[in-house]
Amino acid sequence: MREIKFRCWSKERKEMIDSHTFMNGHFGESCLSNCFNDKNYIYMQFTGLLDKQGKEIYEGDIVKNTSGRKCQIIWFDKGAMWDTKAINSKGTSFGMSPQVWGSRVEVIGNIYTDKH
Repeated sequence: MREIKFRCWSKERKEMIDSHTFMNGHFGESCLSNCFNDKNYIYMQFTGLLDKQGKEIYEGDIVKNTSGRKCQIIWFDKGAMWDTKAINSKGTSFGMSPQVWGSRVEVIGNIYTDKH
């Protein structure tokens, strides 16, 4: 069974709010009471997968595969699945099922805090 959790990017504070902080109220009242309707927050869902270092992989993460190729984790609506979008090129990147990513990718950042 996959764990469902989120993290969020605060546009106002320019910082990532991790799932533990977000869910346990450490970020403050405004996040907990209004966050899902507040346009100042961008939510990213946990994919249920871990990278090769054991780090959680979230939507919006930038990952690097064993050959050094960098990709963004995205939700692919038409396929109803997590996928990767190649950075600086067209299409998806790895050509492998998301279940295999964990052993072959490393999270190196995310689309909000890292230049790619």
